[in-house]
Order: sequence, then C-alpha cells, then structure tokens
Amino acid sequence: MGNKMFCFQCEQTAGCSGCTGKVGVCGKNADVAALQDKLTGELIGLVRATGDVVPTGNVLKLIIEGLFTTLTNVSFNEQTFNELIEKVRAERERLVPQCFACASPCGTNNEYDLSHIWTDNEDIRSLKSLILFGIRGMAAYAYHAMILGYHSDEVADFLCRALAMLGKDATMDELLPVVMETGKVNLTCMELLDKANTEAYGNPEITRVSLGVRGNPGILVSGHDLRDLEILPEQHQRTGVAVHTHSERLPAPYYPAVQKHPDAVGTSGNPRRHPKTDFAPYTLLPLL
Repeated sequence: MGNKMFCFQCEQTAGCSGCTGKVGVCGKNADVAALQDKLTGELIGLVRATGDVVPTGNVLKLIIEGLFTTLTNVSFNEQTFNELIEKVRAERERLVPQCFACASPCGTNNEYDLSHIWTDNEDIRSLKSLILFGIRGMAAYAYHAMILGYHSDEVADFLCRALAMLGKDATMDELLPVVMETGKVNLTCMELLDKANTEAYGNPEITRVSLGVRGNPGILVSGHDLRDLEILPEQHQRTGVAVHTHSERLPAPYYPAVQKHPDAVGTSGNPRRHPKTDFAPYTLLPLL
C-alpha cells in the first residue's frame, strides 16, 4: 500500500485491478481518493455513535449525502469533502458528547480507518467492497428521491447496518448475507426513485431528442437529478439560454414535465469518460 492512492470502485479502473498512481483513470487525484475513504470512515463512526437507533432527519440526510459524495465522479472538490467530514464529526460529538471527553479511541469517538478493508484478507476485502460500493450507489438513488421528498425506512435502516458491518471485524458468514441484502434493498431503492420521478414528472415516453448544441448560450447539466431540469429552465425563461442534458441524463427529456420547457433543448456530449472534450465549450460552475 505504498502507492499514492488505491481505488478500484469503478469499471474504468486501471488494468482492471485498481488505480494506484497520483491520478486515477476518472481524473481524481490521490488527495481526493484519501478524502473519500476518510469521509466513509467518519460515516462509519457516526453510525456507531447512533447505536441501535436508526438515524432520522438531518443525521440520516448527512449519511446519505456523505455516501453519495464518495461515489465515482460525483465530486473531486477537496473543500466539499473537508466540510462534510467536519459536519459528520460535529454530529457525532453532539450525539455522544461524553465520548469526546475520553482519550481512548473506541470507535464511537473516532472514525474508522478504511485502509483496514484494503489490506484485509482478499475474501473479506471482496465482500466488504461489494457492500461499500453497493451502498454508495444506493445512496445516490436515495439522495435523488430525498430531494423530491421521498423516503424509505427499509433503505435508511440498511444503509446504517451496512456501514456498521464495514467497521466490524466480520467473518465471511456474517458478510455474505449482507452482500445479498445489498442487492435486494438496492431494488427497493430504485423503486423508490422511480416512484419519486414518475409522480413528480410523469411516466417517460418515447421522445425525439435533438443532439449537440445551438448557437445561443447554453448550460450543460450532468448527473442524474431531474430536479435540476425543473429549476434551470424556469430560471432562464426568455433569456435565450438553452439547457442541455449530458451523459447519464440522456433519458431526462423522456419525462413529460421536462419536455414542456422550450429551453430544455436536448442532449450534448458523450459518456462521462470524455469530460474534457464535452465540457471544453463550457465554464464549469458548482450547481447551488
């Protein structure tokens, strides 16, 4: 583990084994990779601090947002990770203030070191990785559903139990059922997001979608959140600014509520692995 980074959570990973240099295939640097692991370790610590109580409200939102942020290509902004890490620490200290007066790390007053997973027995590493990467992806669905006001107690309970399991010195017999449950609950979460999207924007229908950009100024929206495509065209009505979808957001114009906006003009760009080419004509700004 003397490499600058170790990451193998996406299908593009170097040599089909893992990115281990200063920069990954996806473009993130070693510092961002380390912060992704650190944030995940902090989330494991937060779940430990909640004990047997499934978090709700802001704590649950923080867990879902934190896991989502560690997913491949979601954020390479070091400041974003550092701010989330501080929020998680503050929330943990609020939940168990007495533990932070104790000088002995026990898992409740400190984060979990994710390198324990990467250096573990290969079978344990593989099973824990399946759980970890599964709940990171699941958190993306849960986050987008949450933005639209939809929630699942089953998904929330599982995300917390899975995080806690990652921090345990677990056996294969303990991990295998959680791996299987990851797939099951992921389907539940996908159903939740589908319900959120269709009830908010209508059932997708076959739609003619224009490709490329126009001569007028435009905004290129990447990712999956349909809420962006509800807000942006409304904000830019009659300004002459077009709104284009990118990559995985290609299906967005299939939703009737998105089609109704004349400024949501189509899709531009290729799969996410070509961001330098796709984003070259645009100024990259954070979406607030």
